[in-house]
Amino acid sequence: MPPGTGYGIVFVVASNSVPKLLAVFLAGAGLGYAAANWPTLAGYAAASAPPDATETAPFETAPIVSIAPPSAPHEKNGPDETNAKKRAAGTAQKSGARKTALAGVIDELNKIHRAASDQRDEQRENELLEEWSELDPVAASAWAAEAFAAGSDETLLRTALLQYARRDPRAAADWAASLASPLVRDSALREIFETWSTRDWRGAAEMVASLPIGTAQSTAAAVVGKHYARVDLDGALSWMGTLKAPAQSAVFQSIMRALWAPTNPGATLPWLLAQSTPLFRDQGMRFVAAEWAKRDPLSTLAQANVLPGRNDRALFIETALRTYTQTNPREAALWLASQPSSPDTERLIGQVVSAWAAFEPRETAFWASHLQNPALRAKSITAVAGSWAKVDPDGLAQWIGTLPDAATRDAAVGGATSAWMRNDPAGAARWAESIADDRKRHQSITQIVNEWKNQDVAAALAFILNTPAIDNKLRQRLLR
Repeated sequence: MPPGTGYGIVFVVASNSVPKLLAVFLAGAGLGYAAANWPTLAGYAAASAPPDATETAPFETAPIVSIAPPSAPHEKNGPDETNAKKRAAGTAQKSGARKTALAGVIDELNKIHRAASDQRDEQRENELLEEWSELDPVAASAWAAEAFAAGSDETLLRTALLQYARRDPRAAADWAASLASPLVRDSALREIFETWSTRDWRGAAEMVASLPIGTAQSTAAAVVGKHYARVDLDGALSWMGTLKAPAQSAVFQSIMRALWAPTNPGATLPWLLAQSTPLFRDQGMRFVAAEWAKRDPLSTLAQANVLPGRNDRALFIETALRTYTQTNPREAALWLASQPSSPDTERLIGQVVSAWAAFEPRETAFWASHLQNPALRAKSITAVAGSWAKVDPDGLAQWIGTLPDAATRDAAVGGATSAWMRNDPAGAARWAESIADDRKRHQSITQIVNEWKNQDVAAALAFILNTPAIDNKLRQRLLR
């Protein structure tokens, strides 16, 4: 209804047996209400509010007042009509006072926000925003979103969205999903669905499907899944199955984190092994192994031995070892070297040793060169040389010159040339020529030449045609 228009009230009054229809219309300037005239943050609230935000009055509007008809056409106003006008005038006066108060809140909030960071009263800023959001959560949320996008703390956004999510979570979610900044959008959705799903997880779950597929939907789905699973695990898993892959993965991890991983990750394993969907089981194994290894990597790795399937064991060990390597690569290498030799052990040793050598190349090289298992020693030496070549090529070259046997030296040169060939293919090729084993030498030279062709075809062809380390059979293959 436009500002300034009145309300029409129709009464049907029975007198004896003859019904009479009387219409009384209230018209007038004091009872009209326009939400667009309320004070908003200049530039912020109007730009960020949803399309219907300006149509929603943040305060109570003047009530529709029923007035009894006068006893005679020309009689002066009766007491009921006078009281109604007084109440309407009082409501308008209160609304005006609230508008003035809100304008003062916004003005003070902006002054604090514009102050230098070391002079800003963050507690007062948060209190003012909380007061604003209680009166007009839409405009307050828009202001907080702009502030967060400009670099403010996420606390302001959380404060504003709390009231918005409590009053109208669907509208709040729609508004958040429309934000231009992915960072602000996902943060806002996380706060809104955190509030919403604690009260109505089913309603929040229904809303997730309407969000844009990607981080927006995954962020909201993970929050809802956490709360949903705590009260209805089967229902949460069933709902998860209706989602697309990115959100499905986020829900699965949040469910496991909420139910088992924080306190007893090992308790999750029997449930995971009983899952018929390989995707869920494998994803769950990776999640549990990674979370458990952050706290007790040795216990996690020991647990892998009781898993029934070889694939499950390999997946569990690889994930746990990767986490262990990130925190303590030396201890991870020592554990792996103590295990029975297997294709999995030989495959993983290079990753672990390479991470250790990036910090302590000489210590790692000394350890690797003394491994008793020939296959593990060769893999480890190659990994050490690859990492060492990136941080100290001169030191690596000196160390290679001290190696006593050809097999160990060939492994080190192979690792070094793999690291050098991108930045210095000519130098890497000269090193590759010194590899004693014919098969390994041909393999290393082939890799280097293929990379060299991408950088300097003429120089690569000259090397192929002139180096004595390349026999005719290999030369013909490289010239194709």
